[in-house]
Parts: sequence; structure tokens; C-alpha cells
Amino acid sequence: MNLVRLVFLISLLFVGSVDHAAEQPLVGRQTPACEGVGNAEAQALGLRIQNAVRARDLSAFFALVEGELERGPRRRRVEGKAFADVFPQSWMDAVLAAEPDCSPVGWRGYMLGHGNVWYRPGGVFAVNGWLVQEAPAMRGGWRFDGNPLPPKCFVQQSLSGDVFEDFASRHSIAASRSDPAFLDFERNPGRHFGGSVRSFDPSGSSLWRHVHNCVGDSEQLTVEGATVIHNEGERYSVLADVPDKLCRSLAPNLPGECLQSRLLHRFSLTDGSMGYHGVHGIYGLFKMEDGAGIVFPLKYFDSENLARNFLDDYNRTR
Repeated sequence: MNLVRLVFLISLLFVGSVDHAAEQPLVGRQTPACEGVGNAEAQALGLRIQNAVRARDLSAFFALVEGELERGPRRRRVEGKAFADVFPQSWMDAVLAAEPDCSPVGWRGYMLGHGNVWYRPGGVFAVNGWLVQEAPAMRGGWRFDGNPLPPKCFVQQSLSGDVFEDFASRHSIAASRSDPAFLDFERNPGRHFGGSVRSFDPSGSSLWRHVHNCVGDSEQLTVEGATVIHNEGERYSVLADVPDKLCRSLAPNLPGECLQSRLLHRFSLTDGSMGYHGVHGIYGLFKMEDGAGIVFPLKYFDSENLARNFLDDYNRTR
């Protein structure tokens, strides 16, 4: 073998070894227990999450996030920040100390660091223990005539969605859940009030609440900081004020005047292991033409982050 050929072969071996090393995760390997099974993909994702955390690489971490986090910092809130500005060292240590699991934690998904990171095969969907916080919720709840409105004044989407489906069918909004019009109604009910829905009888709806009907015994309410709690477990927090013009635009056909509008986190206690079921939505308190005060749900969001993005985008364009 001549010298030129020997150098060429050595070069190939060197390049191959470098390429192979680049393909390796920074740490960890899929364990034999996960190989060849459907959730091996989730374990591999867990290793990639740890790689990003170990490298303190926010871009790499958020590249593994599905859109906006359902719980955790918004993308626009972490732009230009260092990893340590968003996640404390104790958070990183806990995530890196865990071995990615082959099996999910029930229906919740997969986790690292005792719940610091939650993910499914499609990507990370929630984190806990982050440092970059939003503006705090408004203390005292939504007050009307000096008293906090009870949680039952704010209609919450049910887990089954049956209430909305029945309402959409009765008012000829959509024949079934598969109808695209139903999805729009479920996300943007305010668009339909005053349009396809014209009667606002206090006893004829499960979607709006006449204030004089939903205000009950104040002794059943407890206000803990920013959270208003009914003694049966229903509760809500006011996350932000909503401009009157936005309230009006979310219900363009609704007769009457929008007196107040808020972004709420509305939640209730469920049976079983699920705990609290919550929704994020914009509600409006309207004074109707006959003088009645009615609280309407105007728009729902899949997460607080999406709701805050919506408000930020609106305020930016004003």
C-alpha cells in the first residue's frame, strides 16, 4: 500500500469517527427496555430535552416545544435572555438527574425532574418552576357594585363539550362537532350572540348569566389574594383587563353596552385524579337595552400564553 493511499484511508476513518460522534446525544442512550416499542420516541425526546438543558441552550429547548407552552414562559418573554434567566440551577439539576422514562405518567404524559418538564412524543407542552413571570393576577376578583362576582357568573366549557354542542344544535349554528362552524362557535361564542342568537332570556341559556341570577350569598365566597373561591370548589382569577373596544369587537352583533371585560382563568374541581379543570377566556359584562346586566363568554383560548399573546397583539396594533 503506497503512502498516498494510506493517508486517504486514515482520513476516511477520521471523518467517519467525527460524523459518528456528532450523531451521538450529549448524554444518555435509549435503554434496551424502550427499544422497539412505541414510546421509545418519547424517551429519545427526553434525552434531547436534557441535552438542551445541559448545554443551557434556550433556542434548542424551545425548538422542542409544541407552539406555545400550555404552562410556562411565553416565547416572546424569553427572547434575548440567558438560560439561567429563565430556569434556576435547581430546576436544571432536577431535570438532568432524572432518567427519561419509557412509560407516561398516566394520561398526563411524560415528565422530567419531578414535573419540571412535561412532554409527549410530539414535543414539550408544559414546564413548572420557571423564573420569567407575567403580570400578577388582579387581587380581589371581578367586582361589581362593590362585591366580587361569584364563579358561576362565568360559563366554563365542560370537559365533554356537550353543553356547547347542544346549544349550537338548538340555535342552528352547527349540526355537529365535525362542522367547522362549531369550532368557531366553541372558540368565539361572542360572534354569535345577537346574530344567530337573539333572545337572552335568563332561564333559556346555559352560556350567559344574568347578574341578578348568578350573584348569590357572599358567605359562600372566599377571596384568597387574586382567586375567588366558592365553597363548592368553583373558582376563578382575573388575569388582565380587556379594552372596551376589544370587548365590543368580540361581540359585534350583541345589543347593549360593554361595561367591563376581563381575561379570566376559570376552573372547577373534577372527580378522580384530574384535579382542577380550567379554561382561559375573555368575558364581557353587558348592559342590555332593557337594562339587564348579563355576563357573556366572548372568546376562549387553549392556554394563558395564547390568551396573553392575543391581548398583546391587539394592544400593539392600537
